Order: sequence, then C-alpha cells, then structure tokens
Amino acid sequence: MHQAKRVQELLDAGYNCAEAMAGAFAATIGVTEEACTQAMTGFGGGIGRTGNTCGLVSGAVFALGRGLDRTDLDHAAIKERVYAAVVELVERVEASHGSVLCPGILGVDLRIPEEQKRVAEERLFAVNCRAAADEIAAIVAELLAGPTSTS
Repeated sequence: MHQAKRVQELLDAGYNCAEAMAGAFAATIGVTEEACTQAMTGFGGGIGRTGNTCGLVSGAVFALGRGLDRTDLDHAAIKERVYAAVVELVERVEASHGSVLCPGILGVDLRIPEEQKRVAEERLFAVNCRAAADEIAAIVAELLAGPTSTS
C-alpha cells in the first residue's frame, strides 16, 4: 500500500499527522501535497493540539471528501456517499482504538505540558500514531477504491 508508506515518509519529513495523511493521498484525489499541507496544518494534534479529532482522521476525511466527489453524481448522492465513507472510517477507527480523538489514539492530552514530554520519553507518537497511520491509510485507500453502501 503506497499511501501508508507515503504517510510514514511525510511524518519522517516533519509533516504533522493531518498533513501527512491528506498528503499521502494527494495524487489520488487530484491535489498537490502542498495544497494538503496548507489545508490541513491546523488539524494536527487533534485540531491545533486541543485533543479533538485525531489529525490522521481529519486528513482521512479530507481525502475521502475530495476523492469521492465524482462529477457524474448529483449533489445529494455525493454528500451521502462521502458521509457513508466517513461513518465507516470513524466506526472502524473507534473499534480499533476506542476513539477518534487524539488523546484516545496518542494516549496523552497534548494540552498538558507534562503529557507532551511523555510523548517523546515514551515514544508514543512513534508507537501509537504511526501504527494508526498505517491502519487509517489502508481504510481510506479501500474506501476510495470501492463503492460505499449507505446504511
């Protein structure tokens, strides 16, 4: 899966989680990695390190929204298709990690300075987020490749 590898490369290059996830799908969704970076910077760390939705998930939602927007579908159908894909993404991440919130995946609250120190000391980003990145990239690739049913 080339997108999962690309997410890891972007993370290694210093991109935040949201930038890396969206950027990994840039070619697939018809935008540049630079555009993804510009659009997604504020979503890192659970939206500006506030501990909200994980940046990996935010980047994935961006990729799904852009990638599933097909001009041969009417507006309502596009919206429903994207919503169904996002629901599936969220449900699968929640099933695997218990949450789509940054602290649920990372394991710490980035708003607390002591917790930020734990990230480096315990290599939480390398262990928790990188594994989640591979999983989420695989889910997005799957959802972009096939039809999404509405439930």
